[in-house]
Amino acid sequence: MLVTTQGRDALADLRKTYVGLAAGLSGDFRARFDTLQSADELFSRYPEEINLALDRTVAAVARDIARERIYHWDEAALRKDLEERSEAAAEKYERIRDQYVSITASAAEREALRAEAGQNTPSVMGGGFGVEGAVRGMAVATAANAAIGLVHGAANAAGKAVAASGDRRKKQELLKDPQTREVLAGVLRDIAVEGYRLVADIVNSERNEPGYDVVTAEAGRRAAALAENVGAGRVPAEEVPAVLVEAIGLDPFLEKPWRLWVEKMGDRDGSLVRAAEDLGLPIVAVHKQDLFSRRRAALSWSTPEECQRNADLLEEDARFYGLPFDDIRREIESRAEALDQQRRTFNGIVYPTVEDGARARAEADEIARRTFDGVVYASEAEAGERRDIVSRTFRNKIYSTPNDADRAKNRYFLSVSVFYWISVLLVPFPAALVSLRTGFNLKKRLVAFGWLVVCAGFNIYWQDIFGVVAIAVVGTLVFAAAILLIWIEIWVRKSASRQG
Repeated sequence: MLVTTQGRDALADLRKTYVGLAAGLSGDFRARFDTLQSADELFSRYPEEINLALDRTVAAVARDIARERIYHWDEAALRKDLEERSEAAAEKYERIRDQYVSITASAAEREALRAEAGQNTPSVMGGGFGVEGAVRGMAVATAANAAIGLVHGAANAAGKAVAASGDRRKKQELLKDPQTREVLAGVLRDIAVEGYRLVADIVNSERNEPGYDVVTAEAGRRAAALAENVGAGRVPAEEVPAVLVEAIGLDPFLEKPWRLWVEKMGDRDGSLVRAAEDLGLPIVAVHKQDLFSRRRAALSWSTPEECQRNADLLEEDARFYGLPFDDIRREIESRAEALDQQRRTFNGIVYPTVEDGARARAEADEIARRTFDGVVYASEAEAGERRDIVSRTFRNKIYSTPNDADRAKNRYFLSVSVFYWISVLLVPFPAALVSLRTGFNLKKRLVAFGWLVVCAGFNIYWQDIFGVVAIAVVGTLVFAAAILLIWIEIWVRKSASRQG
C-alpha cells in the first residue's frame, strides 16, 4: 500500500499543473511539426519553440510563487534558474542537432560552428539553454551551409550537386524519423515539468516549514536503483511488489517503477492508473495500452480458428491490464466471419460450407485444364493433343515437332525480312511508306527512311563523283548492317527454340 504525506500530495497537485502545461506545449509542437517541409525549416524554427516553452513556464512559476506571497523573484531570474535546471533537456536537443549538423559538416566544421556560436552567445552544452541568445544560436542551418561553402568552395560543380543531393536525402530522413519529433517534443515537455520543482524549491526556501515534500536526489537515486534491479530480474518474484512500492514511495514521479508494476502485476481493477493520474503520471495508462497493442499485434489472425483461439488469449491479457474487451471481441468475431466467408467464396458465389467452395474450385480447375483456345474438350488428353498440334503448326502445315515448326517460322521470317530489305535498297520510297504500317519496329523504319534520305542526297548531288561514291559506300554499309541484324535475330530465335 502506498502512503503519502500532505506535502507530497501538495507537490503532486502542483506537478499536475505543469504536466498539463507540458502536454499542451508538446502537443502543439507535434501539430506544427507535421507541417514542416524540411529539416532546415525545423532547426531554424525550433529555437522559437524553446523560447515559447521557457516563457510560458516562467510565467506559470511567477504566478504560483506570487500566490504564496513571494514577490522578490522577477522573470529574468526565474528564467535563468529554469534554463540551468533544463540542462538534461538541452543535452537531448544537442544529440538531435548534432545528427543534423553532421550531415553537412565534418567534425572539424562542427567544432568551428560551436566555437563561432560560443563567441556570440552562451553555450548550450554544460549550462542549460543559456541566456537569451543561446537558444537563437541553436538555429545552425544557415551557419552550417555557409561553413560548407567556405570549406568546399574549390570543389567542382558536379561534386557539389551530388553532395547537395545526398545531404537533402539525409536531412529528409532525419525529419521523417519518428524519434526526431518525439525527442524534440520531449525537450519542451521536460522544460515545462521542471517548473514545478522550481516553484517547490522557492516556496520551501522561503518558509520555516517546507510546504512541499520534494524528492531528494538521494531518494531519486535509490528509487531508480530499486527499479533497475527489478527490471533486470535480480529481485525474487515474491519480493517485487514490496520493492516497487518502496521505489514509488521514494520517488512517486519516476515512471519506471510504475511501468514495471503494470508489466509484472497488471492493473485488473484500474487502481494503479487512478493512483498514477492523481500524481500527474498519464504514462501508466498509455503503457498499459501499448503493452496490450503489442501483444495483439504479435498474435496471428489469418484464419477463423486462429481468431477464436487468440481472442481468448487476448481477453485474458485485457483482464490482466484492466482494459475493456467487448468491442475488441466483436471486432475479432467480425474478422473471423469475413475470413470464413472468404474461403467459402469462389467466383463471386458464397457456398454453404468450405468443402462446397473447395469442390467448386476443383471443378473449375479441372475444366480449365480441359480448355484450349476457348474450346472445352471432353478430356485433358484431348486438350493436350490439340495444344500439341497447334504448337507444331505453321501456315496450315503440321510439322513433326514444335522445334521443326519454329525452324520453319524462322526461315519464313528470314525470307520476308530479306525481301523487305531488298525492297528498301532498290525502291526506298515505297518501302519507307510500307514500314509505317503496323508490324514494323522502330529500327526498320529508321533504316528505311535513313536510306531514303541517302538516295535523295544521291539524286541531288549526283554530279559530284566523290559524293556518289560516299553515298554508295554508306548505303552498302547500312544494307550490310541490316542483314547482319536479321541473322542475329534468327540466331536468337533458334537458340530460344533449342532451349525450349
